[in-house]
Amino acid sequence: MRIVQTTTRVLASALYILVTALVPPELAETDTSQSTQPTILFDLGHNNYGANKADQTFYGFLRDHGFAVRNLHGPITDSALDGIIVFHTSNALARINIDNWSLPNPSAFTPDEIAVLLEWVQRGGSLLMVIEHMPFGGSYNDLARAIGFEVSNGFAVDSSLLDDYSEENIAEAGALLFRRGTGEISDHLIVTGQSPYGQIEHLATDCGSAIRLPSHAASLITLGADVVSLEPATSWAFTVDTPRRSVAGWSQAGVLEYGEGRIAVLGDNFLISAPGLLDPPYIEIEQEAELGAHNHKFTLNLYRWLSGQEDLFLLQ
Repeated sequence: MRIVQTTTRVLASALYILVTALVPPELAETDTSQSTQPTILFDLGHNNYGANKADQTFYGFLRDHGFAVRNLHGPITDSALDGIIVFHTSNALARINIDNWSLPNPSAFTPDEIAVLLEWVQRGGSLLMVIEHMPFGGSYNDLARAIGFEVSNGFAVDSSLLDDYSEENIAEAGALLFRRGTGEISDHLIVTGQSPYGQIEHLATDCGSAIRLPSHAASLITLGADVVSLEPATSWAFTVDTPRRSVAGWSQAGVLEYGEGRIAVLGDNFLISAPGLLDPPYIEIEQEAELGAHNHKFTLNLYRWLSGQEDLFLLQ
């Protein structure tokens, strides 16, 4: 999802106000009770950008489909992960980057937290990492590399659409649509399996990062020949001299088995932010609502795969 640090965008404000207003009173607080449902633990303990009450709509979507939801406001520890099926972390930042989206972008996680988290996955837990555009590639770099991923600390954009380096043009070039049958979307069960809403015909991302997967991982969304990573020294500050590199063949969504557990990595939060807007279809703003119309199907299948519930979305 396109994130701008320095200004409050009109669209983002409108989405926040509308979605927050639609949150039912019973979803005002995160459920922390014990449940036999698969429990998703959301990381809110690492300066996670954009965490706000609008997330309650997303939490409601997950509850409606059989998940329990909890928040983690502190460090990653063995006790914090006890009883958790899926640990979800997105938009984490090191302290020095909270109000400063310029290089350097050090890890948001300590070496001890990374070791605890990966040992937990080895024992059967599932990890979902959502790594947005710069500076988040930097803040997740140590965690990603410990698993075997390489993340671009930049903006994945279609170079054929780069007419200039304005924010508007970068946003347009970074809005990527992936269609079934083109080779961009894989035949993994997460994508081919039937959700309650039907099959996934296309998926959309919005100014995310690019991820190079290890050979034993499966790419769900593969970037095309024209996609490059623009890697500025300051987020959203682009010029003709901004470094770029080809990320053709890299991924914006990938999964792998890791010991007894599972890992999924996404290069853009829009892949799993659409459900709050599109189920039911509360609003249709600009092109995002149309392009992300199948993202909620992907979201549900992804969480079910991470929690070992493939039987719930197999084709009938």
